[in-house]
Amino acid sequence: LYLCSNKISDDGAIALAQSPNLKNLNCLSIWRNEIRDGGGKAIAESPHLPNLERLYMSFNLIDKPVRKMIRSSDLASRLKTLIMD
Repeated sequence: LYLCSNKISDDGAIALAQSPNLKNLNCLSIWRNEIRDGGGKAIAESPHLPNLERLYMSFNLIDKPVRKMIRSSDLASRLKTLIMD
């Protein structure tokens, strides 16, 4: 799912994270949006992304401590690719 450069905010990222329709998604590209800490945490903690293999989320507004939390999340441990600045 390619949603880059769409001005997606935390609300949009949280909506994605809460969507059970993404259970078979294997690639999520949400770089260059306006996602902040709340949206980043929601993606990392989402129970609806069990098959995600690749996550691209660079060029958002996520602070360093939350980026660190995302990198150490259960989601990150399942990913083949995680690209985040």
